[in-house]
Amino acid sequence: MPKHIISLPLKGGATMKRLQIATATLLAIAPAFAADPPSNAGKVELQLEFRWGGDIIPNPIKQFSNIPASYRTVPWHPDDDPTGKLTATIADSTLNPTSLSFISFMPAVGLTFYDRLTLRMGFDFQHSGVTKVGTGNDGIVRETEIHSYTFSRLYGTSLVYYAIPRAHWSSLPNPTPEVEIRLWSQIGLLCGGWRKNFTYNIQRGWDRYSAMQVLDNTPFANVEMYHPYIGIRLAWASREDDGRPFIGVVFTVGPTILKPQFVAQAQGTKFSGDTRGIMFNVAFTFGGAVMELVK
Repeated sequence: MPKHIISLPLKGGATMKRLQIATATLLAIAPAFAADPPSNAGKVELQLEFRWGGDIIPNPIKQFSNIPASYRTVPWHPDDDPTGKLTATIADSTLNPTSLSFISFMPAVGLTFYDRLTLRMGFDFQHSGVTKVGTGNDGIVRETEIHSYTFSRLYGTSLVYYAIPRAHWSSLPNPTPEVEIRLWSQIGLLCGGWRKNFTYNIQRGWDRYSAMQVLDNTPFANVEMYHPYIGIRLAWASREDDGRPFIGVVFTVGPTILKPQFVAQAQGTKFSGDTRGIMFNVAFTFGGAVMELVK
């Protein structure tokens, strides 16, 4: 089964190299700029953290085209054809998917060394919401009138549609390894990454009296997304004292790599889009040391 790599336009494989160089540079220079060690430096602590935020990913897939007729063929509404034998095939074989933005919640556990370096593992739960398919003949939806085979929404006309709603993200959490180097009590540098799966379905149905009635949702493509990132934490409370909680905000940025696989029924589908992209994340965070492991 063919695989394709898609994302937002950034130049060449140098994007990943630049991220790696920037990360290595930050990790190398961080100790030189870090604050003096606190009085309790030298211990190892168990840390818990919780983050709530959102990710912004302008969709690198601009358009799906040459979508097979099996997705575009819709039976007439039972009120128009009681026999259930008549169908209408929508001629336009292109759809334009929406953005990939979502909200996320990530609990994480980590080990903090010398109150300076934290090795952390998070479990990122993501939710993208549901796209409500509206009437029209552009963007994520295509419609046709069952008699004229044109997009004609007049009084008494009967239309069928097919559409590609918002991507459905896996309900399983993403394991998210992360390293943080604390520069000052209120500032830390982050480096991490995750892998996530989501799916596209094709929805078919009827446009009845300006209301969309869903017939079915059929699998269309499964997509893997890879996202390494770097970022910065701004804390609103000092973390120097034992067990003192901190609150703050985290900003991260990094490239995205998408690898979609079309299901058997969707073979022959094409897409337009570039092969590299970028994602931004903003999250509010709360946490603190819960146990001293080494004094």
